[in-house]
Amino acid sequence: MIVGEKEGSKTGSMICVIGGIVWLLIGTGVFVWVVYDLASVGFAGGDPDDRFSLLSRIGIGLYVSIVSIWVITAGVWMKKESSLKKGSFISLILGVLTANVIAIVGAIFGLREMNKKKVVQPRLKPIKNGSQALVSSQGKSNEKSQVKIISGGKNF
Repeated sequence: MIVGEKEGSKTGSMICVIGGIVWLLIGTGVFVWVVYDLASVGFAGGDPDDRFSLLSRIGIGLYVSIVSIWVITAGVWMKKESSLKKGSFISLILGVLTANVIAIVGAIFGLREMNKKKVVQPRLKPIKNGSQALVSSQGKSNEKSQVKIISGGKNF
């Protein structure tokens, strides 16, 4: 991590990486299964339906492996606050596309952490005596804002 870089969601990142590794192992297992079938039957001979089955398993294994590598990458992105949102949404979408429940849980942790770290933008607001005040609020109308007088007026 770069010095001075703010941390994102450690928990969500670790869960997404674990989910990606688990699905990468599943994709690798599908490839091993295909290689085992090829070694025992052979690709050139046999029923065309068997060849289609082998090709579909190769496709599924390739799809799961590629998406799991993307989930791992998204999990690594979630470590940094600057890319927390991107990593969380990508992990959520890919988790839904592959039914990777572990990645979905990690993405939810990342999204929760993103909501906790919302930056409050201070703004200048005129007050009665002609001065301006620096107002910082959380955006909720029922809460009191914190006000700091920054120019003119009486000292409070």
